[in-house]
Amino acid sequence: MRESALTILDIIKDLKNHLAGQDIYTVVPAEDHCLAQENNNSEDITHIIDKKTLLDELRKELEDCYSCGLSRHRIKPVIDSGNPNSDIMLIGDFPGKKDMNLGKAFSSEAGLLLDKMLKAISLDREHVYITNILKCHIPNDRVPRPEEAKTCLPVLEKQIEIINPKLILALGNVTGKLLLNTDESFEKMRKKNFTHEHYSINIKEKNIPVFITYHPAELILNSALKKPSWEDMKVFLTTYKKMGLYVH
Repeated sequence: MRESALTILDIIKDLKNHLAGQDIYTVVPAEDHCLAQENNNSEDITHIIDKKTLLDELRKELEDCYSCGLSRHRIKPVIDSGNPNSDIMLIGDFPGKKDMNLGKAFSSEAGLLLDKMLKAISLDREHVYITNILKCHIPNDRVPRPEEAKTCLPVLEKQIEIINPKLILALGNVTGKLLLNTDESFEKMRKKNFTHEHYSINIKEKNIPVFITYHPAELILNSALKKPSWEDMKVFLTTYKKMGLYVH
């Protein structure tokens, strides 16, 4: 999952052609920011059911997907975890081995750290929707191959259409490059978190702001990255508060 930048750049170029140690996470007081609000409106309830139905249909489609070699190692496709009716979407690169065994995104040690990162900005899995670009585990945690990314990016686009998020947090260098179809360095991508020139992706003629931070697995390997990661998360917190985002 953490191979050389050259390998990632090769993937991006191919995709462009195809597409033409301290624990620094401190919990932020929750009194003044937007969290879940109950809404008993029947129209909203129908909307939630529709999302779950669409995601279940997508999951069944992926169970019969053999478009790339990763299907040979698959126990079950890993679609997501969290709340499909959230305004906030988190995207990683690909599921871990434990994720594949359980069929749930971010179930491993990296998932535990992600939970802690969310708690630091007074969120949890019931306040966000979590997925990965790829839906199958990659043996030996190598960087996704071009054909693997090409296969799964349209699936991710379907998920984004279904969830209809208002804000996206991309986790890690590989995710940022593939999601945004860019060959910019990870640090250059991160710097845009702190400017008014945020990245965005366009889905169904709707621009969705995208923030970039480190993948939790990277923080486990290098605790020195927790400090800049926390800076990213604070900006993300400020942004979703300003946007007045809610989950239902």
